[in-house]
Amino acid sequence: ATTIPLTTWTIDALAERPIEIPSLVGVTPAESTIEERHVQYQMSSQFLQQAVVGFRYRLKYDGLTMSVLSTKPVGEDGYALMMAVPESDASIEEVLPKRFTFVIDHSGSMSGEKMAQARQAAEYCVRRLNPDDVLSVIQFSSSTWIWGDPHKPATPTNIESAAAYIRSINPDGGTDIMLALKVALQRHANDRYVNVIIFLTDGQAPIDHATLASYNTSATRIFVFGIGSGVNETDLRKIAEDHKGSYHFVTDPAMTVANVSELFDRINDPLIKNPAVRFSPDVVYDVYPTVVPDVYKGEELLLVGRYTTPGDVTVSVSGSNREGAVQHQFAAHLTDDPNIHTFVGKIWAKYRIAMLLDMMKKEATGSSNWKEWRDEIIRLGREFSIVTPFTSFVDGGQTDPGDDADDGTDDGTDDNSNTTTVEHDEIIVARERCTITPNPVATTTHISIDLTDMDRSNVRVEIVDLAGRTIAVLYDDATAPERLELDWNVMDQTGVSVPAGAYLVCVTIGGVRSTATISVVR
Repeated sequence: ATTIPLTTWTIDALAERPIEIPSLVGVTPAESTIEERHVQYQMSSQFLQQAVVGFRYRLKYDGLTMSVLSTKPVGEDGYALMMAVPESDASIEEVLPKRFTFVIDHSGSMSGEKMAQARQAAEYCVRRLNPDDVLSVIQFSSSTWIWGDPHKPATPTNIESAAAYIRSINPDGGTDIMLALKVALQRHANDRYVNVIIFLTDGQAPIDHATLASYNTSATRIFVFGIGSGVNETDLRKIAEDHKGSYHFVTDPAMTVANVSELFDRINDPLIKNPAVRFSPDVVYDVYPTVVPDVYKGEELLLVGRYTTPGDVTVSVSGSNREGAVQHQFAAHLTDDPNIHTFVGKIWAKYRIAMLLDMMKKEATGSSNWKEWRDEIIRLGREFSIVTPFTSFVDGGQTDPGDDADDGTDDGTDDNSNTTTVEHDEIIVARERCTITPNPVATTTHISIDLTDMDRSNVRVEIVDLAGRTIAVLYDDATAPERLELDWNVMDQTGVSVPAGAYLVCVTIGGVRSTATISVVR
């Protein structure tokens, strides 16, 4: 072999997207050309400072980045997990303005701690609105009373006036949920604002969901909080699902402020409203959630689906931002490898089971559709080791071989004895007891884990990448307090910043492991 001395050499980088913060490590360039999508460095050996030379850069994404993880079992269609993350440093000028309505049940049953918490939660929200938002407060029982008709700009004077009005609300009367939501929805319009209702109630009342849907002509998102044990959880959950919101069941009224404030902090800064996701070629199907939620600053958009054909695809996310219509396109590859990202199939199955269970609630028990969906749930539960109403945990890791999906009777109850072995993460689910703020994270995030009423022996909390490698150990002790408060600086155990992407917070207690997802953005 002949060694050729390298006296003059060039690094030439050309990208489809703008290149940000380019730099060289270990060498000083003699000449450089830095353009938006093109960087070129020319160097000679006399400027070489070390044997290894590094070129650092990052690509600028116009508001949104996406990662796609996929797996394809042999002989089956594949599973894909798509995570879109908005830029972490989006300015207030990029945030869409909100038309915000806080609707508070002030019926007689809301007395005491419930009312006190509802008032504090409402005041928390109105004091944190953005300058371009407009707001209104509605209290209701069997009638409605309105502050802010029409909605008023979120100026300091109006915020103080709204806060004083909220503090004056006292419990009295009955509960007319339909009237309250009708009044709130009919005061919204389909325009440049993101329409948001936060709805608090502790009662039950008849709900005509079709009529309620006819009132919502403004794409209003309704976020529902049911307080205490006397609420109609089924109806309240459907209100949230039908109107692009979420439902939160607060069994302990003392936790109302904590629950509402956590939700408000997540939805306060919308960046893209009414998003739609498309794939080219059209090989992806059964995508969940079926209604794509809005994109908020600091919140990842997670979708999961199945695909028929592996290969390269273009993922398009379209919607409206502050400037009008917007579309983001991403190149992705759907693998044909059955041995990577195998956990994605289980995530898809959980979404699929949740949808089937919701459909079953609207179907007559024991009907042909009901039984077909039940059998699919049982199949998915067995295949992916998931606990469902028709499957249960079996100690010792054995599935009852005598159980069939249907014993031939039509009473609709013949499958409650079906069992399936489940993995430990279905017994202790980290995401139910673990809060991660912020998530996605760019620099430092705080992880709070509630271990109340649990055996807190041999507790370990670690950050793990998707290949299962331990990145950082945050806690490892024979015992733990009722609540763990931990910080992660987005570095590995050697003090090196980790790359952008998805990671797992793994909580192990007495050998039982559970996980929650955390996203790192750069």
